[in-house]
Amino acid sequence: MPPIRKARRPESSVEPRSLVIGALMLAGAYLGLAYGPPYLEYYHVREAVREVAERCVMSGPNDGEKQGRCALQIRAAVVEILGHDDPDLVADLVMRPNDTVEGVCDYNRVVKPLGLSARTLHFHASVVAAPAYRGFTSRPAP
Repeated sequence: MPPIRKARRPESSVEPRSLVIGALMLAGAYLGLAYGPPYLEYYHVREAVREVAERCVMSGPNDGEKQGRCALQIRAAVVEILGHDDPDLVADLVMRPNDTVEGVCDYNRVVKPLGLSARTLHFHASVVAAPAYRGFTSRPAP
């Protein structure tokens, strides 16, 4: 008489480890799509502040009129990127005694991912620009 064999369970084609890794990847992609655009927008805001600060530092001696004009240029550039004029938006240009300037921009973004509570993200873009005639600029050499 042949030996009695136990009935085999059919093997699953998907392992639990693969399901966990797939779920983690989907969660990471979801959070990246929810939180990625505000951070990409921050990168563009920072570059705009850098460009205006560099233009202002090269446009002549530091004075109050120049400071106000450049602060308005920073605000206009940031409003163009954000798409609206936020009343909490702070855009300023700080003059330093050694002919350097610091462009500053503070703003908030509200992110509401599906299924999660709304979160307010605070962004602070600050860039220091120095005159090129001193042998350096705020951008690294290529």
